[in-house]
Amino acid sequence: MRQHQRLLSMVTMLGLLFITQAVVLAQGTVLNGFSVSYSGRVFNNATNRTTFTYTVAGTNVPPDLSHFDIEIPTCETPLEAVAYSPAQAVSFGVDPTTGVNGIKWDLPLGMNQTRVYSISFAGNVSEGTVTAAVKGGNGFEAGAIPGPSCTQVGLQVVKSVSVDGGSTWNDSEIPTGPVVAVGAPVSFMFQITNTGDFPLENVTLTDSMYDVSSCGAIGALQPAGVFECVVGPFPAAEGQHVNIATATGVYNGTTFTDTDAAHYFAGTLPKLTVEKLVGLAGTSTWYAADSAPGLIVPKDDMVSFRFVISNEGTETFTGITLADSKFSAAGCQIPAELKPAESFECVIGPFGLDSSDAQVNTLTVTAVANGQTITVTDAAHYQRDADDDTDVIVVIEGPVQVVINNIIVIYDIEIQLQPNDPLLTVIKVGDVVRVEGSISDDDDDHTTIIVIAVIVVVIDVDIYVVDNQVWRDDGECANPPPPWAPAHGWRRKCGGGGNVIIIQGGNGRGRGSGKGSGSKKSS
Repeated sequence: MRQHQRLLSMVTMLGLLFITQAVVLAQGTVLNGFSVSYSGRVFNNATNRTTFTYTVAGTNVPPDLSHFDIEIPTCETPLEAVAYSPAQAVSFGVDPTTGVNGIKWDLPLGMNQTRVYSISFAGNVSEGTVTAAVKGGNGFEAGAIPGPSCTQVGLQVVKSVSVDGGSTWNDSEIPTGPVVAVGAPVSFMFQITNTGDFPLENVTLTDSMYDVSSCGAIGALQPAGVFECVVGPFPAAEGQHVNIATATGVYNGTTFTDTDAAHYFAGTLPKLTVEKLVGLAGTSTWYAADSAPGLIVPKDDMVSFRFVISNEGTETFTGITLADSKFSAAGCQIPAELKPAESFECVIGPFGLDSSDAQVNTLTVTAVANGQTITVTDAAHYQRDADDDTDVIVVIEGPVQVVINNIIVIYDIEIQLQPNDPLLTVIKVGDVVRVEGSISDDDDDHTTIIVIAVIVVVIDVDIYVVDNQVWRDDGECANPPPPWAPAHGWRRKCGGGGNVIIIQGGNGRGRGSGKGSGSKKSS
């Protein structure tokens, strides 16, 4: 393994050395027998996307093109690729042949053919210089060309609501938000941030319901600059309330806009919520898995389920029952009553998978408040990895040394995750991570290998993943969870009560601590 890694490092260094010797490409400069032209940059304000386009044309000189690379710069705030064309045979990361770290189109192109390539990024991404590479036959050629840079124009507004006189603020983007008595004081805080690299002019703030003229004129906002204003308190109106803040700013003649909503509810509200999560046995990383295929489970691994039931309303619940569509929840310890702002949870398992087919089961919770019966449900999806017999052949566990784009380094071994893996947004240097992966040989000369992560296990922190949203609990009460994260541990430490009951599965097969405690299917 170490020998292969040294070979990979040497190939990468040679590629980088080759790149540093290249000159900036002129329009239509030839690389490895193909004319590479930069067709320009277009920012679409309506979609908040920036698109860079390139034309690659053969010059009737062999060999044919085998793949084409465009570098994506490594930025402090990573650039987010949201679209690309062609959409086929695309991969992200370091090309082991050319050393280019970016997007790779592994589509053949004949020496007398022409193709247009494009890649779009979220936000207003400015133009800089990147590396393009053309691979064909046994060789490649690379050079510098205009492309995306780390500098961007950005504007963000966050509207928060407080129902305790400003002691705490809630970014209540989804209903119901905090629940208060009718007529209770409610205040709103507005924070406008220049998240880009260029100064914004004529920055303004408006609200869909309240007069914010008391905030005063904002004018210009420098990069990283923040404008903050509080309005209120106002008497809480009965029922569900929502209003929207809008911020605008101007750069280079273009107006940028961002909005944010804040919710609260005033009055009597019996509100019961349930979140059913699934994870590998012994896990501390849980997945809502609300849609198929959900969590992909390696061969011989088992799954556990975590139920989190919360009272987010104003009334006390009694007569609480839990019923799962597939597994018994009889061992869960259910409180006699669940008061407002309280929650409890239960973990059942581990259980083996009875087939490789897609599976789903649903938890149903019923409870009574003021004579009214409330029923809520939540499902979790999971499936055995059909390719597990041949793909998962490498196991690495240790502290993360480096995180670069979609590459993490453990014990000097580079491990490649999928670029869109949401765990990349929260994995930090020092995290203890366990990786089950496969080895991918270089497709040309077979002199290098890459570890492709299949299962990524974060051992030492609590992490919640819902679709592409991720929140991690580092034990700090200053980092409140978003509304979709049950985060019962955080709520227990920082406010609220609850208990955890572990119920062993009927097959008696457990997981040792050496197996890790969190998982994520990443390829």
